[in-house]
Amino acid sequence: MTQDNPGAPTAALSGSGKAPQDPKNQRRSPRRRVLKEGKLIFGQGHSVVDCTIDNMSEGGAHVRITSSHGVPQDFYLVEANRGIIHKAEVAWRTTTGIGLRILGPLDDAAAREALLRKFRRG
Repeated sequence: MTQDNPGAPTAALSGSGKAPQDPKNQRRSPRRRVLKEGKLIFGQGHSVVDCTIDNMSEGGAHVRITSSHGVPQDFYLVEANRGIIHKAEVAWRTTTGIGLRILGPLDDAAAREALLRKFRRG
């Protein structure tokens, strides 16, 4: 009779020394729970949707929003507290959440400052 050990690996290591990937989990890097205030910005900076960033990984994130209706395929994700702006695109969506691919930072310093200035006022 085997005992359950939640800390022990459940699968044997492959020849590469890594545990086999869960076929349901398509992430290239592990996600971490963050629960941060965020904003989705699109429409040349004129449209802003408040969101909660639930979790992030090196290449993606999941955000919760009131409704994903009207949110385009590509936009900026702002980590409000850190002042970081990521270029992002939708990987999948539900009515109240969006799985994102993080494409990289907004490199244009002037554009980044202009967008961040909008949040500092309020």
